[in-house]
Amino acid sequence: MPPTSPDHAAQEIASRYLLAWVETLPEMPFLYVEGFPDDGALARVAALPPGAAAMILVEEDPARAARLREALDRLNRVDVSVLEGDMAGVSPVLMERAARVEYALVHLHPPAPGMLPLEVVRVLAAAPGVDLWIRFPHEGLHKLARFRGSTLADLSPYARRIVEGYSRLLDDPRQGWAAEWRRLEMAAEPGAAEQLIVERFRHALRDVGSGRALKLAALRLPQGASLYLFCMTCNPMRALALNGVLERMGMDEQVRWPAERFRRPRPAPPPVAETLDFFPAAGTTASSTSERELDENALADAIGSHFLGGTVSLGDVVRELLATDVLLDDVRRALRLLRREGRALYRSLKTADAEITFPALPLVRRSRARSASPDTLELLPQQPLPG
Repeated sequence: MPPTSPDHAAQEIASRYLLAWVETLPEMPFLYVEGFPDDGALARVAALPPGAAAMILVEEDPARAARLREALDRLNRVDVSVLEGDMAGVSPVLMERAARVEYALVHLHPPAPGMLPLEVVRVLAAAPGVDLWIRFPHEGLHKLARFRGSTLADLSPYARRIVEGYSRLLDDPRQGWAAEWRRLEMAAEPGAAEQLIVERFRHALRDVGSGRALKLAALRLPQGASLYLFCMTCNPMRALALNGVLERMGMDEQVRWPAERFRRPRPAPPPVAETLDFFPAAGTTASSTSERELDENALADAIGSHFLGGTVSLGDVVRELLATDVLLDDVRRALRLLRREGRALYRSLKTADAEITFPALPLVRRSRARSASPDTLELLPQQPLPG
């Protein structure tokens, strides 16, 4: 069953994505940083084999930092260090450590918006090879909504700190976001108001991302709770790995942003009337999530028409699909179908820089309904499919 609380869901997704991210890397050391260690930080550290990475936990509270060091001593993880300080203060140290490795993942889960100024993201994104995983702290907006009957000038010190925190997170010192958010809140549209701020943060990340691929997963949990996760990476294929994590967890994105779905719920098999199981095996329960299957033709047509007549990399194709629900293997399946039809030419689909040409006119005409007969004339000989 998928997690129901936002904190539990965020920790589980982050843990699974970390392992998926590691699987995309060559066998070489990397750097993993947790900017605001939560209750699942030690479990994520323990899941990584010793020596696979240099790991840093950044904790601002001295007491929590001391407890983390004690826990790491008990785990005998000498490859994990704890830096005491705020993210703005330790960013130069992180930049220096990231320069020693080719790949780094920085996990940022700020408890409050003001703890993660956008400038920190800008500094980290400037380092080559650094990927960022950010949970947007939207809970502060719910607290601020309690004061919606007051003007900004009349807010309490507590509410004013929340406004100032989001202004630092969005790099909006004039607090223009607050007027737009307040207008929607006063119009009794809290969902739209929340999405407005998340969307502003997405645009801010694009501006500071130095050309990185950016994926947003907007999740709706039970009891109306929300979760917004951003994956900003140098390699679009690593961003798309998030879709696989969500699929395996049975979590579906509540897409309010424009995005096309290519994976449809698979119809459940009809019940077998002849079989009566009065004594089912203990522990067997029905699946709480429906399996999904790819509409391969629709995805192939979407890719082929979008890139018609051009030559791009596999990473460029994946980047255009980050707002959809497809998996990386789905993209490869669609491209193989396009190659069989003469609508795509490539040698390999293993790396993000693999080159793909989409001819303006198909080189092969084949029916999708049946395979070609041996005497079918093909201008493009079939090549072995990549493994």
